[in-house]
Amino acid sequence: MTRIIIDANLERKLHALSEVAEIIGESGRTLGRFVPAVTSVQYEPLEPQISKQELQRRKQANEKRCTTAEVLAYLDSFSTVGFYNYRIPNGL
Repeated sequence: MTRIIIDANLERKLHALSEVAEIIGESGRTLGRFVPAVTSVQYEPLEPQISKQELQRRKQANEKRCTTAEVLAYLDSFSTVGFYNYRIPNGL
């Protein structure tokens, strides 16, 4: 990978970005795209969207559950049956 050292002014501008930016030269020619680095700090504040009580309720419920393999097989069925000719299996 080629590394390019930038001046402090451009560094501040790029550091402030939170999404992909198109880099355009003074002539109007597109030079490329800048993708900001993502750090784990941005994800640390995220919390599960389900409460511990709801997890416990689901664990104790007698509802049908599917294994990962069953879910993958179900999803794979869309590629062999076709988008318009599928039916949802009982329990899913």
